[in-house]
Amino acid sequence: MRYLILFILAIVFFVGTQVKAQKDSISTSLRNNESLANDSSTNQNTPKIDIIGNALVKSISEDASLIQVERNDSAWTLAVKTSDLKTSLKSFAKNDKVDITFSQSKGGKELKTILVKTQQNSVSTRIWTLIGVALGLLFFSWLLIRQSLSKLILGLDNRYSNSKFQIVIWFFLLIVAYIATNILRSRVSIDFIGGVNIPSNLLMLSGLSALTFATAKGITESKVEEAKKEGVVDPKPLPTTGPKFPSDLFTDDAGNIDMADFQMIIITLLAVVTYIVQVFGFLASIEFHKNITLPDVDTTILATFGLGQGAYLAKKFVSKVGS
Repeated sequence: MRYLILFILAIVFFVGTQVKAQKDSISTSLRNNESLANDSSTNQNTPKIDIIGNALVKSISEDASLIQVERNDSAWTLAVKTSDLKTSLKSFAKNDKVDITFSQSKGGKELKTILVKTQQNSVSTRIWTLIGVALGLLFFSWLLIRQSLSKLILGLDNRYSNSKFQIVIWFFLLIVAYIATNILRSRVSIDFIGGVNIPSNLLMLSGLSALTFATAKGITESKVEEAKKEGVVDPKPLPTTGPKFPSDLFTDDAGNIDMADFQMIIITLLAVVTYIVQVFGFLASIEFHKNITLPDVDTTILATFGLGQGAYLAKKFVSKVGS
């Protein structure tokens, strides 16, 4: 397990060294809006442009012709007249935090621009958040089981299990990404804790991982029972040596390199590294929609992952117990 921890930390540090430090800055759009407001004040023929920052969307009409926002104890109802703005409002929902500009005239208040509030997170902030969450999750897991965490991926034959390894590492990565995202969102307001959704491909990949684990366990137990019925006393004897990480993940019980195991682990690690990089980039700029979605894995990774899992299960099904 210590190799797994070192591997995860090494990947996070590697990504950090490849990305330039970013500074938290005021949104360019707001600067432009302020400039627009200043220019408009010098022209009496131009409607006055007002700015509302850090507002919450309270409602949007079905035809997107009206939007209501509030900040503190003040509320504004704004007309939406342009088709572009009406289209853009489809990506907004109640309780999104936004910066808006609007004009005031005899005809009422009209929305001019709307942008979701974003928070820029520096490289160091992202690195330490991910590391802190990862270490915290490992410590919490240890408190629950009060045993070596390596036993989470140890099979009944006292060897490290491929199917357990890949489900543990995916579950760990998914939970770390979820918690880190919520922590960074909560820096603006605790109201933004939660509302982090899992995209379809990532959900399918996680489901494949769980399905592989359950199927592999079922195949092994079925073969062991069949062997016992045939009179085999110990169809899956314990190895004479202790578990070895990571060699157990690439070899069979006889110590020979297993191509199906090797392929599945390599594809799993490729998917894990790719997703770590995606999450690291995603956390660089967090949008304060009430509901957001974690970055998704691409279809190539999903398909390749599925092939690797399928090959592993096929090998498991046709091979004898202990191979």
